[in-house]
Amino acid sequence: MFTPGPWKIGVAGPNGCPTVGTVNGLMVCHIAHSINDTEQKSQALGNSRLIKAAPEMFDLLALASHELESLINEVNNYRMKTINPSMETPPDLCDGETPYMIEKLLAEIREGKK
Repeated sequence: MFTPGPWKIGVAGPNGCPTVGTVNGLMVCHIAHSINDTEQKSQALGNSRLIKAAPEMFDLLALASHELESLINEVNNYRMKTINPSMETPPDLCDGETPYMIEKLLAEIREGKK
């Protein structure tokens, strides 16, 4: 697994490179960039915001995946109930590929396997 959140962006060091760590002071990462390149500095700050949000995004993605899977099952069950002998083709069903891919990604993060 990973260091539990919430995470925060730390005070940049003398080189201006931001850090991300826990609210209790454990550093999670240091985002390096060239001090002479303003585009790299801007990207480093953007990366630090993205990394800071990672634990919350992980939890929200897991929740969204479960909710999406429930909705897909509900829609598919409803569509299956509409089948009748006079139908020429069966109803289109959602395949659930998106929640599957999300769960696969979350498992890679949890277990460190690909």
